Amino acid sequence: MHDAARQAVDDGYSMARAAGASRHGSVRIATQKALTWAGTCKPGDGLGIAGDEVLIVADDVAAAAIGLVDLLLASGGDLVTVLIGAGVTEDVAVVLERHVHDHHPGTELVSYRTGHRGDALLIGVE
Repeated sequence: MHDAARQAVDDGYSMARAAGASRHGSVRIATQKALTWAGTCKPGDGLGIAGDEVLIVADDVAAAAIGLVDLLLASGGDLVTVLIGAGVTEDVAVVLERHVHDHHPGTELVSYRTGHRGDALLIGVE
């Protein structure tokens, strides 16, 4: 993280380390029945995706997001950023914020409504 009180080289090193440790994933809504690494999904299920693999299959977007955030935070992190896509209600962000507050003390969650198309949520952890 940036610290104006540090020397530029030390600050740059810390920021590069934080960037290198960041992780990201997405949540999308299943459109068809399929077999994934995480099990079978059906239309309407929430899918938590990291890289090219489905790691979470859940009943809805919020549950998939909770599972994905837990996986992304398993190796640590102090900031979760969530970009909320078109068609996703604000209550999903509220549920996620409550979950992070209750289960990951000291971790901050910020969300932004971007209205992007495609994935329901884009999630980054640093």
